[in-house]
Amino acid sequence: MSRAFDHEGRPAVLLDRTAFYPTSGGQPFDIGRLTPLQRGPGEERRGPFGSAVDVIDTIDVDDEVVHVLSGPLPVGAAVSVRAQPRALLAILSVVVILAAIRIAFTAVTGS
Repeated sequence: MSRAFDHEGRPAVLLDRTAFYPTSGGQPFDIGRLTPLQRGPGEERRGPFGSAVDVIDTIDVDDEVVHVLSGPLPVGAAVSVRAQPRALLAILSVVVILAAIRIAFTAVTGS
């Protein structure tokens, strides 16, 4: 994690790299989980790799991907990133349906 901060009253982080896609061009954002791989200074370790938090929103702020979280992460913690497959499937389904509608519209109207 490169930086932790609050975004509109919610915990948020910037990661060195990410698999999450922010809302853009009408495409919905990715959701999922971040799991700490190490505990931060003074943090109690819970669970095998620390307590995971949900990514509840992914947004683009000044050309950086901001992950808005359900709870805070230890400052400076390395994290495991897991996008939620169900959300990805829903996004892909919408993209395929929109492509099919566009193809049908073009075939019917000729434009």
